[in-house]
Amino acid sequence: MARINIEDKLWSDPRFEFLLLKTGNEFVAIGMVVKAFRVAQKYWLKDQGLIPQNIWDAFGLSVLVDCDLAEVVDGYIYVRGVAEQNDWLLKKQAAGKKSAESRLAQFGSNQPKKPEQCSSSVPNTSRTVFDPLEPPTPTPTPNLNSLMSVSTDPPVQKCATEKGKLIFDLWNTHCGNLSKARGFSKKRATSANARIKENPSESYWVEVITRMAASPFCRGEAGGTWRADFEFLLKPDTHLKVIEGKYDSQAKVSRYKTHNNEEVL
Repeated sequence: MARINIEDKLWSDPRFEFLLLKTGNEFVAIGMVVKAFRVAQKYWLKDQGLIPQNIWDAFGLSVLVDCDLAEVVDGYIYVRGVAEQNDWLLKKQAAGKKSAESRLAQFGSNQPKKPEQCSSSVPNTSRTVFDPLEPPTPTPTPNLNSLMSVSTDPPVQKCATEKGKLIFDLWNTHCGNLSKARGFSKKRATSANARIKENPSESYWVEVITRMAASPFCRGEAGGTWRADFEFLLKPDTHLKVIEGKYDSQAKVSRYKTHNNEEVL
């Protein structure tokens, strides 16, 4: 049976750690990596591992590009490490072929030699005697493709942490030239959960973040080195002040001063 090895070094790879943060589920992250390698292997001999963009999108693997575990090459997707993986597979195939040729030369067959059936002196009785050479009834195996597939549909109900992570994802999508958030720590999750309870509407948070990205004050045009970031968004009153328009116009920039790189509101 063909297999794909997940090397130990994957667990210390910062790109995989970022994927864990993006997915929020270790099993989903591993499944996406394995799925990417399986798809890449199908296209290896034809296009050296380049996967058509529409095939890639159909499997819902675009997050791997965001995590630098894959890259876009002239409209195709290349999975990082697939060249080394296929070199390993070719070596295994060559070793298997050599072993088959050796059996063919030695035994006249490339199949393993079956043991001779021994005669039994046990008298025939009415009870059933187990025959070790009788193949067992095959047990249905689960569909591996269904197990490996990664669903992109959101769950019907999300736990508090997943709801809070919505703000994290929306920030990185709509923050414009403001600094992207690189991690979703326990402290950030607590603050994000509190904010999402105050207003669970996704469109509301999109408006808050886009207005921050367009705000001269939040972009640091009020002077000094301070700029708004994900931590600033998570403060209790920030989103209300943004919606109220306190950071909107250029005319209001002079009202805000900074001291020791901290905003004074």
